[in-house]
Parts: sequence; C-alpha cells; structure tokens
Amino acid sequence: MNYFWSFLFLALSLNAAYNPFFREPVKPKKAPVATSDARPMPLPPLLAPPSLPSKTEFDLSQLIYNCFLETNKGKFILLKIGENTVVLKEGDPFYANNHKYFIRNITSNYITVDDAGRIQTIYFTTGAN
Repeated sequence: MNYFWSFLFLALSLNAAYNPFFREPVKPKKAPVATSDARPMPLPPLLAPPSLPSKTEFDLSQLIYNCFLETNKGKFILLKIGENTVVLKEGDPFYANNHKYFIRNITSNYITVDDAGRIQTIYFTTGAN
C-alpha cells in the first residue's frame, strides 16, 4: 500500500509541475537588440565637405529713407540700400544679397515690397540714427 501512495504522490506532483493552473505565469523574454559598437570614422580633412560661410541675409529694415518725391510722372523714393544710394519708383525691382525685390507702393512714410509673393510693408521714421 505504501507503493500506492508513493505512486499517487509522484503522479500528482508531476501533473502539478506541468499544469499551468499550479504555476505562475512567466512573461516571454524579449530578444536582445543587437547593438553595434562600431562608430563612423570621421573623414580626413581632404575628403570632408568644405565648410561654407553662412550667408548673411539682407534685412529690409536696414533700408535708409532719404527722400520722397511725388510728381505727375509718378512717386519716387531715395533709399540707401547697403552701401548704394538709389532712386526707385513704383514697380521697380532692386536686388539685395542676390535676391530680387519689387516696389509695389510708395507713400511718404512707408513702402510696400514684394519678396517673391510675400508682401512686406516697411515704415520709415525720422530721428537720430
């Protein structure tokens, strides 16, 4: 009879070992992500792309207003653009930093400038520089 209880105990313990009801759930292990210790080598100075100087953008607020004149031939304005002093009328283009601007409207205290479809209004003020 002793063999019976031993056999029963062994059978029940093996059943409990394989039965998920008697075990705690085990989370699946994630596969380790393959990481590489290889780093890209810096290019030698001769093969590296050249570092270009940053392009200085022309700020339209740097236009210096000198004079406004309205005649029967149109409206004219005397402006200092960078180092150059120019006379412009409505519809005239001017270039600053290889970029083309058009004068759309001129009044005594502001001009309207078209910058490739983007219209900007620049107001002029008087006072000490």
